[in-house]
Order: sequence, then structure tokens, then C-alpha cells
Amino acid sequence: MEKYIIERAEELCTIINTEVDFKGLAYLENAVVLFVAHGAVPCHEAIDDYLSDNLVADYLKKENINFFYFDGSFKELKDLADEMGVDQVPTIAVYTYGLEIGRFIGRLSGAELVDFVRKMYDTVISFDKVPLQQGSEQ
Repeated sequence: MEKYIIERAEELCTIINTEVDFKGLAYLENAVVLFVAHGAVPCHEAIDDYLSDNLVADYLKKENINFFYFDGSFKELKDLADEMGVDQVPTIAVYTYGLEIGRFIGRLSGAELVDFVRKMYDTVISFDKVPLQQGSEQ
């Protein structure tokens, strides 16, 4: 079953195999990471949902968002998942240049995933457009 899920995940995601792979997110403008555990049924169902929903793939491609699959079941990655504060799966984390800007714990449908990711990036874009306040002169 795990091999099937990983093969399916590779259709949509880049698999994170090492801590170095994960740290490479710092160089990407947009990245979404799906934290999973290979023995967890909700994680398998989430991957199947995202793969069967063209909305997810179309949105990620259109918006140039990198999608990653992080299996915290593996020893090397489990320690990193713990360090990142991921203690429940599935967890979806949204990053911009390595900075986490949003997190959802639990399973989302494909449409809900797209809405969540869109809202996270819209918030960052809106924040970037807020003018800085000038300090008052004394």
C-alpha cells in the first residue's frame, strides 16, 4: 500500500527524502508541504483526493507552487517533523522562501486545499502592499 501511495504522490508532489531536501524550501518562492505518515489512512485518502482532483494540480501549476510530500515515518524525517512541531498528520504547511505562513492540521478536500493555499498567499501579498507608517517627527 505504501509503495502505491508514494507512486501516486510522485505524480503531483516532489518527495522530500532528507533534511537537505526540506531545507531547500528556503530558496523557493512558493511551496506547500503535505506532512504524512505512511501508516495513517487519512494521509492515504488525502493524497488520493488531491491526485483525483484536477483542480489541485491545475491551481498549483498555474500559480507556480511547488508541492511536497514529507513522510515523517522515516527516522531521519521524524526528527525534523518533531522539530517543525508537526505532531499530527496529515498536516499541510504553506511556505514562502522557507518561512511558514500557514498551517492546517487534518484532511482537506481538493477544493478546500486550493482555498486554504490561496488565502495564505493572498494574505502575504496583501501584507506586502500595506504602506509602512512614517515615524512622527519630534
